[in-house]
Amino acid sequence: MRISALDHRISEAMSAVAGHLPGLDWLLLQALQTDLLKLLPLVALLLLGRRDGEWRRETVTALLAATLALAACALAQHVGGDRVRPALSGLFAFPPLPPGAQADRLSFPSETIAAAFALAAVLARRGGASARFAYGWSLFAVAFPRLYGGYHYASDLVAGAAIGLLSARLLLGTGWKQLPAWRWNTGRGAAAGDVLLMLFAFEVGRLFADLRALADG
Repeated sequence: MRISALDHRISEAMSAVAGHLPGLDWLLLQALQTDLLKLLPLVALLLLGRRDGEWRRETVTALLAATLALAACALAQHVGGDRVRPALSGLFAFPPLPPGAQADRLSFPSETIAAAFALAAVLARRGGASARFAYGWSLFAVAFPRLYGGYHYASDLVAGAAIGLLSARLLLGTGWKQLPAWRWNTGRGAAAGDVLLMLFAFEVGRLFADLRALADG
């Protein structure tokens, strides 16, 4: 079966359900589509989950990996981005997308999934519960709602996940311990550095929505 045919069948099945199950619709179409519940739980785990000597280095690595993944997705959309979101294609009966998603019509690849899996790949180095939560959240709380709501085809999500994982692997493979040490240890330098790092993490968690708004005018 061709990928496009499989994409169509999956989206058709999702559109037959979406909008007809109030509790599930609220969870997948509203709650898990808010900025607060997409990437910010992963960012929170990144910022709060450990406080050893590698914390800043790990955080910088994860945020840079997510940023690289977002840039790669933007380039892919610019070069060959002519695929419209399923819910905007006129082929399915999905509930209406919010205005922001209607304005950003391109579907392939998924930027949100790319960033989520980039963060998850770095968090997974901790092992145990952190790895399970990071990949579980990325798959079930970030990826599936976007399939269910008609934001993306299944192959958009697979491509986004692959970009995110490859971005993290690229940074980790270059020797993440050789990345900037961020050696602010005491006093005002430590406070200012941590504030900047948290602001960067917050913007990544919101897919740089604030910076995009400024750029758009």
